[in-house]
Amino acid sequence: MIKKSIPTVTFDSNTLNSVLYPEFSQRENKGEAEIVRNSIISGQLRGFFCETLVTLEGITKRDRPSTMGSAHIKVKTHQTNDKNIGIRIGIAFTRSPINIKHMNRINDALSLNILPLSTGKEMGNFHLDHEIYPLYMPEGGITELVHCMDKVHELSRNLGCKGVGKAAAIELGVKLTKKYGSGEDELFHSGLGHAKTKSEREDVAKAVAEWADGDSIAAHYGFGMDLFCSEDFGKSSKKASVLDEDHRRWLKSNFDIDFVTLIDLARMLTE
Repeated sequence: MIKKSIPTVTFDSNTLNSVLYPEFSQRENKGEAEIVRNSIISGQLRGFFCETLVTLEGITKRDRPSTMGSAHIKVKTHQTNDKNIGIRIGIAFTRSPINIKHMNRINDALSLNILPLSTGKEMGNFHLDHEIYPLYMPEGGITELVHCMDKVHELSRNLGCKGVGKAAAIELGVKLTKKYGSGEDELFHSGLGHAKTKSEREDVAKAVAEWADGDSIAAHYGFGMDLFCSEDFGKSSKKASVLDEDHRRWLKSNFDIDFVTLIDLARMLTE
């Protein structure tokens, strides 16, 4: 884990954008965003974001149904020794190019040493290429990384039981499969690709965003970060959200996750 002498903060997509570009913040927090940015540059604060900012939120809203619908099982075999062959099974999808503004945001974050955190390794998740993106590695090497990932999976399972985070995307995918599918079993991702009406496509975009939020909080918890910085309270969702007030209280009570806004964070840094 990171030494606690320097506070560690996980930013969601909106607060990260404000920190990177304070002058363009859409909220009344330009001054606070600049304080946070300067604190990261000076080393007073360490910033992180979840890899879902690229893998999921990097997919434009209009492309999310078709991209999710392209998901398929990918099998790779490799020779382990003279007598054995290994098999790797994963999920792959065909995506449109990442929006250039979004890609610039990721590169600008990396230039400030704001690093991505890994999500859970369960089937159906998408991951960054560690050779392209410098994923955060905790002190303590592989042993500590395994411990962190165990905690990531722990919270992911609990969020699933609550029906928020990735569970919302799974539920919608199954629903659309039952409505439009061939009757055969398929990946929930394929179900999301069945969305036909404008309302259904909007629901898919929101479900993917909810999935990203849930994975972000699970990664934050798993890697032992101090503060989760978000100004999203799940109010735009008609259903329960991992970031709504009820789930924030539950996450604080059961997993000791502390939520802050940029204004809260700036106040903590200047007091």
